[in-house]
Amino acid sequence: MPPRTPRVSVIVPAFNAEPYIRETLDSVLAQDYPGLEVIVSDDGSTDGTRECVRSYGARVGYVYGENSGGAARPRNEGLRVATGELIAAAQVAFFARHPGVGIVFTDYEEFGADKREKNGHFQNCPLLSARLRQQPGAETEGLVLSSAEATELLLTENFGSSAPMVRRDAIDRVGGYDEAAIPSEDFEFSFRVAAAYPVGIVPRIDWRKRQHPSNLSANTPRVLRQKIAVRERLLAAERSRRRRRKLKQRIATWHADLAYYYTGRDNALALRHALNGLAFDFRPRPRLLLRLALDLAGRDSLRGARA
Repeated sequence: MPPRTPRVSVIVPAFNAEPYIRETLDSVLAQDYPGLEVIVSDDGSTDGTRECVRSYGARVGYVYGENSGGAARPRNEGLRVATGELIAAAQVAFFARHPGVGIVFTDYEEFGADKREKNGHFQNCPLLSARLRQQPGAETEGLVLSSAEATELLLTENFGSSAPMVRRDAIDRVGGYDEAAIPSEDFEFSFRVAAAYPVGIVPRIDWRKRQHPSNLSANTPRVLRQKIAVRERLLAAERSRRRRRKLKQRIATWHADLAYYYTGRDNALALRHALNGLAFDFRPRPRLLLRLALDLAGRDSLRGARA
């Protein structure tokens, strides 16, 4: 008897995605895996997204909801109607070899908006890359990280992505995406799964992430504020000194980034973020302090950039 093929649900959140949705769906449907369910979860599109999806007929499911302003709610709506045992991508063989794993991440590359990571995202994760090199065969077959190791690495360099493959059992256990964590809901969800299950890493570029001006990640201050908010919640529950220190360092870094962003735009807000950063990790950042001093003295450090 041939081995049973688990059903895989691929959920595609979309908002005004008419320029891109057809290319995305054609790519997903080109997979040769037989038990594939594709669902587009539309977050209130006002363009031709619905019509594009409907043109695929029964090959692609479609759910529609009022616009939520982020990807968490449409992901949850997709999860609600999905029937697959595995949710999102195509790492079925890895799950079969490692039945205790709750979530699997593959490498990916970004493209569009003058950005291209030709060698994949993992090249920007030195600790993860070193771990892959250290374990024999991992660079071709992948590896399993314990829950403790995976959460530690996620706090340090966040190798996760917005398109992991997840066991349905894991989703049922830890819950879906936090709709208040936009646009950090993917990290927050991945961290919750990693805290409860071992994590699979497959160092193969399996998908590509398009960057364009309407990406939620293009809003720098919003992204940084949500990163801070999510890590502050993790900090409140964390008991490990090591992890608390890492969380404080990351929060301080993002406060400093916000201070740098607002310097020359809103100096009072910039100063507040700089002080908040020092409260979490009292380490001087000379470049930021110099920029703040110049602007508070009446020199617009953004003048050249605005000219």
